[in-house]
Amino acid sequence: MTRWKCQNRQQFDKEKRRPISGRRCPAMSRRTFTRHFQKATGMTVVEWLVNERLRRGRELLETTSLSVEAISERVGFHTATASSER
Repeated sequence: MTRWKCQNRQQFDKEKRRPISGRRCPAMSRRTFTRHFQKATGMTVVEWLVNERLRRGRELLETTSLSVEAISERVGFHTATASSER
């Protein structure tokens, strides 16, 4: 699962939107994947995704001169308000 998280984080950074979930595990049902993911990470896939978006947003705020709106869009929040609600 840790290897999946690293690969998925790289893919998330490339896509700036959402991770690849079950497509990387074709022999595993979505429910089984979700159960294993939660057991390995202690959070749901959605919780992990929101945390990754926030992590990446903080990183971009600290290292770029992009606006909050541009960063929100880049990490997958539709509006700056959506990211600030988290």
